Amino acid sequence: MTIAQRIIDIARQQNGLFTRKDILKALSNDDKIMSEGDLCVPLSRMSRSGQITRIAQGTYKLNTDIKPSFTYKPNQAIISLNTKIKERFPFTDYCIWQTNSLVHLMQHIPSVKLTFIDVERDAMEAVFSFLQTEDIQTPIMLSPSKQECEWYISNHELIIVRHLINEAPLDVVDGWSVPTMEKMLVDATKDKELSYLQGSELYTIYGNAYESYNINERKLLRYASRRNRKNEVSTIINTLHQK
Repeated sequence: MTIAQRIIDIARQQNGLFTRKDILKALSNDDKIMSEGDLCVPLSRMSRSGQITRIAQGTYKLNTDIKPSFTYKPNQAIISLNTKIKERFPFTDYCIWQTNSLVHLMQHIPSVKLTFIDVERDAMEAVFSFLQTEDIQTPIMLSPSKQECEWYISNHELIIVRHLINEAPLDVVDGWSVPTMEKMLVDATKDKELSYLQGSELYTIYGNAYESYNINERKLLRYASRRNRKNEVSTIINTLHQK
């Protein structure tokens, strides 16, 4: 759980009103030692995003009409993979996520179950080779081509090692790097491994994501630009805003 989510939880327990001292007391009960100065950045960020409003010095109000941010919660399978990779490659940037995290946003539920290990380019082959030596029952593929995706990504459970794009929007949950909703939406737009999510289903995913969560459009479009997908993503957003 991120510090912002914990602050929101604490605020809700107090009918939306809270002080910095309330946060520090609750965090000390969580065995998370922080100083009042450590709260400046998260509180300032939450205030700018509209999640909270400062009503007096050190006192805030939770804006209940603000949609929650999406937080990816790693399951035991992802935690196990994370542990293996972190122990073997402690200085490598990567994140692990599963496509079933988007199922609740879809109209048609696919039978495909993919686990992505998005890792910096120089470490892709090393991570792939390492995982092949581990006792992992799920088939593992390294950056499959479009044709390989068409052949193998159908009614299968697969682990796919791919390139992690520089400055991809990630979050940290319980010490593990996880994708933000903005990353998953842009990836779903044109990734060859996710072709089964594209077409009309993609508009459903975006629409439900916007309806359910606080989407950082600036972050979304910045990552889309890095992936040369800004036009496609902008078209989807504009279509949603016109409804």
